[in-house]
Amino acid sequence: MAAADVPIIDVGCLLPGSDSSESSRRACEAKILAAAIEVGFFYISGHGVTEEMQQQMDETSERFFALPLAEKRRIEMKHAGTDWKGYFEVGEEYTSGIIDEKEGLYFSRELPANDPRPLHGPNQWPQNPPGMRQLVLGYMDAMESIADMLLRAIGSALGLPADHFAYREPTTLFRIMHSPPHDGAHGDDTFAV
Repeated sequence: MAAADVPIIDVGCLLPGSDSSESSRRACEAKILAAAIEVGFFYISGHGVTEEMQQQMDETSERFFALPLAEKRRIEMKHAGTDWKGYFEVGEEYTSGIIDEKEGLYFSRELPANDPRPLHGPNQWPQNPPGMRQLVLGYMDAMESIADMLLRAIGSALGLPADHFAYREPTTLFRIMHSPPHDGAHGDDTFAV
């Protein structure tokens, strides 16, 4: 399937505070359900996340990954224990037993350090670039709102209560990835997901 074959659905009418009619909301919900069933995927537009915020995420991510390795490793994942948050460098993750040539930065909801659950607790935040903490937390909030909106739309389209699939307390894992060009340092059979 070509990317052009994946439906693009404007979900603006589903946003909180939208003055859209009930019939336009129902039509949008039906499109989402049809795409999920018939294609398995769909793009969304009109979701309310500004291009400015998306651009800031891209630029901030690029600035972080351009930092010297020693600075990035100050927040490496091993410092987070079972919370599995922070930085990992190229060659430290495997996919299907093969080195995955990407580096990444993992975050989740900002929770207290005494939360006993794995993947829960405080994030490790880099000192540079400045403002990354506020930007990432704002972006994650926006993505959770969109996910909740889509789950409500699917529940409603299925004839279920709109909150049937609504988040109760999701485990959120937000990953920022950087895949540098393949250089063979980790072997010829490596790749980047």
